[in-house]
Amino acid sequence: MYGKIKGLSIAFLLVWLIAGCNHPSPASPQSLVSEAPVPKLPPLSTQEKIQAVAHWRLIAQHTANLVKRDLAANPSLRFSTLYVAPAGATPFEKVFYNLLITELFEEGMAVSNDPRNALILGFDIELVNHPRRVIGVDPAVYHALGPGLIVRPGLLEPGAPRNLLKDYQVSRGTRLGGNGEDWEFTLPNNEIVITTSLTQEDHYVMRNSSVYYIDDPEWWQYARKEALTHPSMTNYSITDQ
Repeated sequence: MYGKIKGLSIAFLLVWLIAGCNHPSPASPQSLVSEAPVPKLPPLSTQEKIQAVAHWRLIAQHTANLVKRDLAANPSLRFSTLYVAPAGATPFEKVFYNLLITELFEEGMAVSNDPRNALILGFDIELVNHPRRVIGVDPAVYHALGPGLIVRPGLLEPGAPRNLLKDYQVSRGTRLGGNGEDWEFTLPNNEIVITTSLTQEDHYVMRNSSVYYIDDPEWWQYARKEALTHPSMTNYSITDQ
């Protein structure tokens, strides 16, 4: 009796194993193709946002520290006199010019109002405006780019063809989550690049470029609105001969 039970158990086990082997395996994901490289998100990073004159002073302090550090590393220039080049006409340029001179004095450096026989310290401001950005790849590819993006597809009627789903608009928000919490940030449309250069004759002694977010309504504090110009027009007349 025991032998019959044992035999039935072994037979049942064999049947179960055979059935498992014949069970279709899950379909492997379909490979995706693209006519051009697919965008990839860089590692998560943070970027400072300027919201007060106190932040302008922090940037001036940072610049003065960079100048002092680089001059200290060069014995032949350690005790050089500095001349801060005149700034532009925007509120930021005028205020930052004065703040920079003050911070250089605070760091114990010699600053002159005569450019002769002095190192020239100048700065330049570039405003970068980001318009609405649309990414035109298949949703399967897009979602593989990485977490943290809010994607808002266009409004489509039920049963719309699949190819109409290709255009996805990236919203101005970005989401950062962790430990069960979720925060959403609104990204400004405007950024500025502040480039500071210290030169001796035709050579760079120090150069630094820093990128900051700014509040969109305050763009005018950093850049002037240039007058729109249009190319000249030539009139032609066509006659039927």
